[in-house]
Amino acid sequence: MIGISIFNSCNHGKIESPPISKTDSNKLMMAKYIPANQNLYDTINFLDKFLWEAYNKGNDSIIVSYVTEDFKLFHDEIGTVFSKKKFAPLVSNYFKKIKNLNFKGETVDGTNEVYEIPNYGAIQFSYQRFRDNENPEWTAPARMITVWKKTSEGWRQSQQFSFHE
Repeated sequence: MIGISIFNSCNHGKIESPPISKTDSNKLMMAKYIPANQNLYDTINFLDKFLWEAYNKGNDSIIVSYVTEDFKLFHDEIGTVFSKKKFAPLVSNYFKKIKNLNFKGETVDGTNEVYEIPNYGAIQFSYQRFRDNENPEWTAPARMITVWKKTSEGWRQSQQFSFHE
């Protein structure tokens, strides 16, 4: 997880146990996340659910309206997009492509972490998963990192990183 040890050492979130512990199977397991700012967490969590609802309905105009003009997308399958102007047709074409598949996505319950970035906004770490008519089982979770900017219009996504681990 990118930067999580920095966040924990800077007191941006609380943990109930040591940051990393080894399980019997020798895999690393992260400690339970507790938001340092519950109001900020609730706000970003609400927006996350709102945008997934728009995604699941194929509403590209809502999704595009929640990104900044200088939005940057880093995606392990499609590459990079460096503006809202280039992101909008990408989203629109994507929804046209999957229209008949009943494609669904969501943030995996319990994976959402939100940390404040003073004088800017917040950063959100989570896992996302997908399914559709042809593949009714949820996919393996993919990592999602979203940088949120507090603007005069409200919260907007300024950067997003999406990748499979």
